[in-house]
Amino acid sequence: MFVPWNQMPEHARLWNYTASRLLGEDEVAALAEACQQFCNDWAAHGSPLTASFQIEHACILRFAVDESNHAASGCSIDSSVKLVKEWEENLNVTFFNRLLSVPVLGSETRPMELEELKSAYQGGQIEEETAMVNTSAAQILQLLHAPTLPLHRWWAYPRIK
Repeated sequence: MFVPWNQMPEHARLWNYTASRLLGEDEVAALAEACQQFCNDWAAHGSPLTASFQIEHACILRFAVDESNHAASGCSIDSSVKLVKEWEENLNVTFFNRLLSVPVLGSETRPMELEELKSAYQGGQIEEETAMVNTSAAQILQLLHAPTLPLHRWWAYPRIK
């Protein structure tokens, strides 16, 4: 059962996917329509899941499930992965590269591969305090408290300095 993102409880479990490029407006709209339908139908062992999704910065897809009623099961999680993989093909994009980071550069964001992030850091385009969009939050509460993290606290920092 789809619930708007802002009505999901803070303890809702998150799954985060970062696209390898910024999505266009039409792509975001098509993906959002598919995700809303998916959330409406998402179930674990026949029990409907209270679910939502969010597409941020035209490159981050998040699913949330309120597990207080029914927990997401392995099969239900697999069904969400299947949906994301289908959209990888539809959009000619990758969502499963865990080495992508999304720095906030003024009013712009865009996904960067680890090597590009390293070059940007070494070239001075990004600094230790540059905000990185939090794509590692496991619950909405974590995302609310830290929607971004400074680069020096980001998982990739030891690999790029």
